[in-house]
Amino acid sequence: MTIQPQPGPVTAPGLYDLSAEAYHADPCPEPSVSHSVARLLIDRSPLHASKAHPRITPGPREETKRRDMALGTAAHKLMLDKGKSLVVIDAPDFRTKAAREARDEAAAQGLTPILLADYETAKTMAPFARQALESWLGGSLAGAHCEVTAAAVEGGFWRRSMMDVVTPDLRVIIDYKTTDDASVEAAERRIFGNGYDTQAAFYMHLLDLLDPAGKGQRRVLFLFQERDCPEALSLHELDAAAMELAEHRMKIARGRWDKCLAAGKWPGYEPGPHLVSPKPWMLADEIDSTYEDKFEAA
Repeated sequence: MTIQPQPGPVTAPGLYDLSAEAYHADPCPEPSVSHSVARLLIDRSPLHASKAHPRITPGPREETKRRDMALGTAAHKLMLDKGKSLVVIDAPDFRTKAAREARDEAAAQGLTPILLADYETAKTMAPFARQALESWLGGSLAGAHCEVTAAAVEGGFWRRSMMDVVTPDLRVIIDYKTTDDASVEAAERRIFGNGYDTQAAFYMHLLDLLDPAGKGQRRVLFLFQERDCPEALSLHELDAAAMELAEHRMKIARGRWDKCLAAGKWPGYEPGPHLVSPKPWMLADEIDSTYEDKFEAA
């Protein structure tokens, strides 16, 4: 099955070619749950999820201006030829008034401000990443959907996600991450520490809703690339056990979203008091430890 992305607005389930701003504002007919909101429903509380959602709690949301995020955005843009337009600022950093004003003006126009040195780094990274993806896919990225928004309805409730790269048959999803360490161990820590496992499950479930015939045939891969050594890349895929655990968490999150949205109630933490007990590893460490009391009388 091949679904071609269409321009917004989102009026029905499908794939859409939207700007990042339109996506993050939630373009669905009704408030929709994204992976970032779903994670808050699991890791924090429905209250936190409601505060983070632009349709539940409207208001300005300041974007971070961290250099590594700008570099990652630029690498996406140069590799996929999709995303915000770049404004290159010829300055060593943002310490001067002129550099800060140029940065803020670009951001206010919906553009990505990036320092010249970081732009040059991103420009070096992009060809290596594109070559790695094309080599793995066995062909050009020309036919792939890049920075595509998927919107679907489940049980009367909307879900949405923006994916970096999706093959035309919707069977392979690739998420691209820039990092300072793309080693296997570091990438694995980031996958579980940053919730990329549940992100993969969220992607897969969304495409299963749009393309039921492909259920059980999809793969989600994470491409990590180092900023300081762009030739150093690693590709990762979660095994069946990891995907099953991640999907279970996302199933709980989607259920919480549906109930809270239907009721219009977004509770916070359970007040407690909560009983605090030692973790099993704490007990094991204490039992296994052998030491002498240094204050014991001789």
